Amino acid sequence: MLILILLLLSLIFIMAACKMTIKRPKYQTYIRLDLQNANYRLEKIVCYLPYTLKHYKIDIFYAEMRLENYLFFGIIRLYDCIKISEKITELHVPVTKVIYLAPWQIKSIGNLLMNDHSAKLSIFDHRNRLTDIIHLTAPRQGDDIGNAGDGRSDNTFKLYPELKG
Repeated sequence: MLILILLLLSLIFIMAACKMTIKRPKYQTYIRLDLQNANYRLEKIVCYLPYTLKHYKIDIFYAEMRLENYLFFGIIRLYDCIKISEKITELHVPVTKVIYLAPWQIKSIGNLLMNDHSAKLSIFDHRNRLTDIIHLTAPRQGDDIGNAGDGRSDNTFKLYPELKG
């Protein structure tokens, strides 16, 4: 009887230990590329980072992104559009350089990239909480990007125009 109780307790302990190790992710941060306009949106994860964002330096060269067609499928080539390196060691972190598109996505993405669109990097922590956003596209002429002293940084945009009444 005592052996059965010890066996049952050890089984419960092993199951709890396995559950704790399975829940823990192997990354602290992940970065997602968001391309969107009024009609279509594409979200693809470009890399997973083992540490929090404060340990990395991100360089953006947005002009080097291209859409290519191969038979029925499409590819978005990022080339060196996004470069991530560790701050201390300056080692480069591998970032996805190719995003594959299904046949039904090619026309929508082509129209999105040819017209006004918004491109941004959304940075999430391991609990899927948004921690930061980096805008890749420049603001259009006439967009309100804030003035010095109004409490906003220069890279924040108003989602809707202010109503004047």
